[in-house]
Amino acid sequence: MRSKYQARAERIPEFHSGSIKKLALHAMRGCGVFSLTRALSAKMARILMYHNFSGPGGTAPGALSAEVTRAQFHYLRRHYRVVPLLQIVEQLASAKGLDSHTVP
Repeated sequence: MRSKYQARAERIPEFHSGSIKKLALHAMRGCGVFSLTRALSAKMARILMYHNFSGPGGTAPGALSAEVTRAQFHYLRRHYRVVPLLQIVEQLASAKGLDSHTVP
């Protein structure tokens, strides 16, 4: 015999983890969480490290193709100030502070 809780649970639609993640992402974006964190961290350097590239026709799991890498670098140049890591070190050592949206 089923309990009333089991019957209730069967009526609730089952969500896939991907659906819940998309819903959470949509909610966070709609509430302005990403805009707020971007504004709060604007003067902090973002250090990116790329690993596992694939050549033409490469199919290694998790590897970035040259086209995807090129598109990501183009995005970074449009939305961030890309500088050498040494420049970040020098700016921090001189107490000048960092420019907004800097990526070494």
